[in-house]
Amino acid sequence: MESNPSSEGASPEPCATPAGAVKLHKKLELNPKESQDIKALQKNLEQSAKLVKQKRITLESTQAAVGLTLGVLFGKVFS
Repeated sequence: MESNPSSEGASPEPCATPAGAVKLHKKLELNPKESQDIKALQKNLEQSAKLVKQKRITLESTQAAVGLTLGVLFGKVFS
């Protein structure tokens, strides 16, 4: 069995961007009002996440324990 030295250790060719991805990117362009709304929602979500983390640490619970409990309550796997 012959080995091709030029292909040994070579990385695979990168995947081409799917045609639909370009269209999706263009659809995500928002007007300034929508952009501000999304930024406000994102900031609110980040603040909420920090608050939940602080509460979790205060209660001496691990992230895994919280994920497991949420999984039991909602029937989904959370990490």
